[in-house]
Amino acid sequence: MLPGRQAKDIDADDVVLGLDAETIRRSFVEKLFFELAKFPGVATRNDHCLALARAVRDRMLHRWIRTARTYLEEQTRTVIYLSAEYLLGPQLGHNLLNLGIEGPARKAMESLGLNIDELIEHEEEPGLGNGGLGRLAACFMDSLATLDFGPSATAFAMSSASSIRRSGTAGRWSAPTAGCDSATPGRSAGTRSSTPSASAGAPRPPWTPPAAPA
Repeated sequence: MLPGRQAKDIDADDVVLGLDAETIRRSFVEKLFFELAKFPGVATRNDHCLALARAVRDRMLHRWIRTARTYLEEQTRTVIYLSAEYLLGPQLGHNLLNLGIEGPARKAMESLGLNIDELIEHEEEPGLGNGGLGRLAACFMDSLATLDFGPSATAFAMSSASSIRRSGTAGRWSAPTAGCDSATPGRSAGTRSSTPSASAGAPRPPWTPPAAPA
């Protein structure tokens, strides 16, 4: 099959995602209406949590795309980190803090009569592990992004069959989404590293044995 025609002159900077309270409020409402098809009167706390999370995700991916494009253009080497588990912890509050928009997001939610702390607390633990190894792996990826590490960094789970993922209410965690990755935002840095999703069906990376010494 021939590759599809590539669009020209498309850049992440063509998309402007504001970080002020009013812009975040508009993004939240757009997510609630047009992605979740909900509105005040029928929207649940879970819907509000998802709308905020998706508004934050857009801002993360905006930086993630710029990071990835820079690595592609500069032909940067990639660091691959493999771990049996990743104990990432809840991501919404973490991402708000690292993007530096916790304050504006709080004001945006208050303007809509919502409590951001309740929305952050509503997120469940996307666990992929049980102890220190998983937490170490998560901290390692967070550090690479925060320190603006030169090579790109991508993490893979060696096996996610032992995931401690739980089934939550409203179908939020009720079905695996294989192949979905998570961006790790560096605090006060534009860099993003990539970590595995909380999916029990996340694919394993291809492995090539090292060449024999000459």
